[in-house]
Amino acid sequence: MHQLEQRVSPRGEKVGLRSAGAIDRQVGARIRARRLELDIRQQQLATSIGVTFQQIQKYEKGVNRVSVGTLIAIAKALDVEITALLPRGSVSSAEDLVLDEPGLAELGVSYAKLNAAGRGLLLKHAKSLLDEKSLRK
Repeated sequence: MHQLEQRVSPRGEKVGLRSAGAIDRQVGARIRARRLELDIRQQQLATSIGVTFQQIQKYEKGVNRVSVGTLIAIAKALDVEITALLPRGSVSSAEDLVLDEPGLAELGVSYAKLNAAGRGLLLKHAKSLLDEKSLRK
């Protein structure tokens, strides 16, 4: 592999430029969260952008990278600005782990449906759970 055709992952592994990485998983997690927020099935999204639902699964898990053209089509289908699907700031290994946690997208959807008072209570409750050592990783 030519030197320009490879990169180093945050874990120090050499990977090809076309290999999916942490940013791809973040984009996938944002696609999934928005899809769930709108209560759209993977098959519906796939049909609207002309791919299989298996491809949507791969995008959402960060297994496959999403091309810019496909990302634009997904953003349009999900009625959201493309920037809403892109990660903010730098990517750290802690963010990478958090975005891959099961249930995070559903939690985000639930949070988005709450009003300010409900969001405050949810955040307060989450912080109180951290005080319990037996519940922490």
